[in-house]
Amino acid sequence: QNHIADLLVPYCEKENGLILDTLDYAGDKQIHIMDFIPARCLQTLFSMLNHVIRTIVKRQLFSNDQKEINNRLYLFNIFLSSIDNELWKKLNLNQSNSFVVYRWLLLDCKREFSNYNHILRILEFIWIHSFHLSSKYSSLFTIFICISILQEDKKFILSFSNQEQLYQYFFSSSSSSSSSYHRSIQKILQRATIYYHN
Repeated sequence: QNHIADLLVPYCEKENGLILDTLDYAGDKQIHIMDFIPARCLQTLFSMLNHVIRTIVKRQLFSNDQKEINNRLYLFNIFLSSIDNELWKKLNLNQSNSFVVYRWLLLDCKREFSNYNHILRILEFIWIHSFHLSSKYSSLFTIFICISILQEDKKFILSFSNQEQLYQYFFSSSSSSSSSYHRSIQKILQRATIYYHN
């Protein structure tokens, strides 16, 4: 994200750069159904740029070699085994079956919460804690969020008697949404923050 932002800086700093050109184009060459307001125009521009940057960053996860997502899975496996070995053994995670958390790591856990405000808080914390890290470790807070969610659901998970129940927990949207109502977003974020700073 920082690298892409640096690439865009020269286009924004020019005397007639991207921002002024956008305002000029939107104000003089477009028909508006509402009154033209520069602030609204710039908000739209920055939202589009943000979407472009996030799309580029996410593209790394879908690259042919799957390097980024494999790195996330590898780090998740290591951290969970050291933070909560009992839970790690119950999930029987290893190099081949740690893909059960693939969706969580890929989508920054945003589908694991039914409350929109909780999703925003999760994404805000992830963004704040990844801002100053190199790309290699930018996913650390997402990993700790995953581990913290699992610990929040630990009693529920330990009660499973077979692999089918585990897979239903990870892959069934109804199962995820029902358990999300009982999760404490505050405890999840507190635990993840402690793990991150330790």
